[in-house]
This record gives sequence, structure tokens and C-alpha cells, in this order.
Amino acid sequence: MGLEPRAFWATQAWLGDGRRDEVATADVLVAPWVDLKEGHKLFPQGASDFVKDLRAAAGSHSIVVAVERDQYEEIALYSDHLRLPTLICSQVLLPIVIGLLTNHIDRTITEESKPSIIEMELVVEGSGGKCISVKYKGPPDVMIAEIEEHVKRCLPAGSGRTPKTSRP
Repeated sequence: MGLEPRAFWATQAWLGDGRRDEVATADVLVAPWVDLKEGHKLFPQGASDFVKDLRAAAGSHSIVVAVERDQYEEIALYSDHLRLPTLICSQVLLPIVIGLLTNHIDRTITEESKPSIIEMELVVEGSGGKCISVKYKGPPDVMIAEIEEHVKRCLPAGSGRTPKTSRP
């Protein structure tokens, strides 16, 4: 799919009315992969644990999954890659999302279980309706810096605060 803002996900036929409101107003939206297997809304293996970690660390910010609970499916794609689900947030909340990602990676990746590659997509909604998609596939050590650099380059200065959250 790619580059679909929160409003797109809130209008999907598979969502009930109550869930639509949650999706439309989520601070951070976790979106499924819908183009991998027809008729299925899939998340990478381990996404439910990732979402639990995000919710535990998010404080008062809402983390919402863009499917009904009974439609949630994970798919195992075996390799030494760590795949994270697609996240959608506003540019204003990007520093918080970057912090959540950093904390999750620091907590879950140990030298014994360190993947060679992390894959994920982050859709950042700027003001004025402009949004960008950052698809990352690379080593864990530079993921955060590359995402921040891409956002800084691609969203105009007036569309929100530029994140300054990189680790030293």
C-alpha cells in the first residue's frame, strides 16, 4: 500500500463504526499489510508484542491497530530480519514515536539475537495534508538516524517540529 494517511485507514470496510473513530483519532496508528495475501490484513510476526511495548511506553498517547481484533493475523517471514509493522503518526508526534522505536529496539535486541536487518515503514503526516513514507531496510544501528534525516529532508520546515531525538 504505502503512503496511506490515517484517514484512509479509518474508512476501510473491514472496520466497525466504533473502531473507525479510534483509528481516525489515534495518536499512532499501526497499519496492516494488505497487499501481501489477498483478503488478509497481516502484521509481521511479533507485532502484537511490539504494540504492547509501544502502549506500555506511550503514556497518555493512544496506539491503535487498524483492524478489528478478530481480524488480526501475523505472518512469519523467516530470516534474520526483524520486521516491524507500519506506523502512522503526525510530524508533531514523531519525536515520541522515534523515542518509542528507540526504546523498543534497545530492549528487544541483544547481541545474541541482533538481526542483521530491520524492516519497517513509517508514514509521517505533516501539516497541510502532506505526508511522507519512510521505508527503512537496513542495519539496526543507523535506523533512527536515517528515519530522522529522511523526514527532515522531505517535510517542509513549516509542517511541524523537526525531530531532534537521535542518540549520541
